[in-house]
Amino acid sequence: MMNQIIGIIALLTILMLSLIGKPKEKVVAKRK
Repeated sequence: MMNQIIGIIALLTILMLSLIGKPKEKVVAKRK
């Protein structure tokens, strides 16, 4: 059970980081 919970948390953190990171990359691309 613990391993599944840790895996779910890891996936959620990766998704959040990707969602937060993508808009920043788009803004940088537009400025260039």
